[in-house]
Amino acid sequence: MRKLSTNNKRINEFLKRICFNGCVIVLSVYSLLYPLMASPAYASQVLDPTDIGVGARPLGLGKAYTAIANDGSAIFTNPAGLAQSNNLKVISMSGNLMSEVPYTMVGGSYPILNGTLGVGYVGLGVSGINETTIVSGTPEITGNQGSFTNSAINISYAQTINNISIFKDPKVGATLKLISQGFSGTSSFEAGKGTGFDIDLGAIANINEDMTAGLILKNLIPGNNFQSDEIPMVVQGGITKTFGKYNLLTALDAEYNRTILFHAGAEWNPIQLLKLRAGLDQKPDAGSTITNLAAGLGVTFKGFTFDYAYHTYAGLSDFSTHYFSIGYVGEEKAKAEEKAKVVAPAPVTLQPAPLRMIQQTTPILPKTKTPAKTPPKKK
Repeated sequence: MRKLSTNNKRINEFLKRICFNGCVIVLSVYSLLYPLMASPAYASQVLDPTDIGVGARPLGLGKAYTAIANDGSAIFTNPAGLAQSNNLKVISMSGNLMSEVPYTMVGGSYPILNGTLGVGYVGLGVSGINETTIVSGTPEITGNQGSFTNSAINISYAQTINNISIFKDPKVGATLKLISQGFSGTSSFEAGKGTGFDIDLGAIANINEDMTAGLILKNLIPGNNFQSDEIPMVVQGGITKTFGKYNLLTALDAEYNRTILFHAGAEWNPIQLLKLRAGLDQKPDAGSTITNLAAGLGVTFKGFTFDYAYHTYAGLSDFSTHYFSIGYVGEEKAKAEEKAKVVAPAPVTLQPAPLRMIQQTTPILPKTKTPAKTPPKKK
């Protein structure tokens, strides 16, 4: 029986290694070939709502979050990060994009099936869009109004791969995304509706105690998986460095999205409850790139997180957006158990002392003099 369990353990370790090596190969091949396969002239009409930003903390760090992803927002940023949790995590965010478009996100993850499962939703919408027609080359309002909605449901799973000699307990994860977008309200708007799906694949590994690396491939499925359109593939890699002496976390991401973009952020923890953040977020803009500034702060209290982020849009100062997130991270089970553990005093066992010690410790009584017997007197 013992031999059977040992063989099962070896088989599981072997399968995990195959899984990890397969993920590494896929990530590496796609990362190398994608710049050659991508068509710079192609512009997709499909909007991935997770691209805008998911979580006030990632936004406050300029979206340099690929190698961090240690909360519920990993469902959207890097699914491998879910394996860093061994308890329930919840994340939510709300904001008005460009002061006009409501944006909502909610998600949660829980350890199950030897890994961590996460489910999340993100969506945006705008109403009151006027329908127009072209009459003699001039646009005219018809009086009808419609609305536009865009949403995504993500289902993620992540697992830690043990016994890998290259890295210490690397994590791998995958996300299945169901995306829906379209107009509604009038017959002309209804024609623009559509749904599609895609897959993200990610990995996170510790380089040493202070550095972590992460990689994610977004929208892996090629071809027209969204009716006659497709969601462009994105490759993003990042690295983090922790300066424990200063309670400082720094992060840098490089993204290939038909052009090379960079994201950088820093998070300072001056006191136990408070974290201050700043970041730079680059975006493509008409054949070039623009750099947006970001800042934020976070408060953690009894496992609950309250985060705020302010994100600018270069050249559009009126559209700068405030984001608010509320989440739950809890205490890691291992830490909680360690804190709750009461160290009992070691039992004291009495052992018989050695004979020599008994002889040495035996008190020596003083000798008492006995009176001498006097001989009887002769008569």
